[in-house]
Amino acid sequence: MKLTKRQLKRIIREEYTRLKRKGLINEMGMRGNHAACVQKCFAAIPPMMKQICKLGMAHTVTNDIYHICAPICDQMGCDCDEVSAEVEAMCCGR
Repeated sequence: MKLTKRQLKRIIREEYTRLKRKGLINEMGMRGNHAACVQKCFAAIPPMMKQICKLGMAHTVTNDIYHICAPICDQMGCDCDEVSAEVEAMCCGR
């Protein structure tokens, strides 16, 4: 069966709409999600860990920050390495 260009475009449009409705496509893209993900992760960091970072001992909690951010990043579709590094910098006041 041959498809015309018009038919192919219609099929693509319908599939795109279906995936968008299911929540598998996000119009904002990664950067829009990224900022929200960083904020959500930063809010999840306990105050004591933030204090440790401010004292110049961020290296002792880097792994913990990553593991706090990982489920949030998975849920929001962000890169956890990138987000946790930004969160660590925010905790240190950089």
